[in-house]
Amino acid sequence: MLLDVKLGNINGLDIQDEINRADLGIPVIMMTGHGTMPMAVRGMKAGAIDFLAKPFSHEALLQAINEALILWKTHKAQEQVALEAKRNFAALSSREKEVMGLAIAGLLNKQIADHLSLSIVSIKIHRASVMKKMKTRSFADLVRLGELLGIRDPSIKRYRS
Repeated sequence: MLLDVKLGNINGLDIQDEINRADLGIPVIMMTGHGTMPMAVRGMKAGAIDFLAKPFSHEALLQAINEALILWKTHKAQEQVALEAKRNFAALSSREKEVMGLAIAGLLNKQIADHLSLSIVSIKIHRASVMKKMKTRSFADLVRLGELLGIRDPSIKRYRS
């Protein structure tokens, strides 16, 4: 969104704040002919892609728009990954969630088996099921999804050596 700081009775910086409060994820480019350093700082702190002072070149505007589009596409792709990860995680059984949490926290299969009073074979089966349901190709991918989902298990500290 291209916003001018002065929009009649409305302030573009206030609109940017409303966009942020509504969590719309819309990249904003601010422009003004009456800008001050505090205005620019406020706009940039609120996440503006750029703060263009009038008059500005077509190239500067196109560069800011290109940067905003790249940021927006990246943000949308990350949202899709997060949404799919949440759906996949919700499909796990409670035991699979436990195993996933302990595994991504760094415990070995034997340690997880001891912690949950299960056999190592059971842990291997649960881990394979977690990998399949979470649609991950590697354990590193599973760890990244765990970080994305905010999965942490503080009770496992005593199992690390």
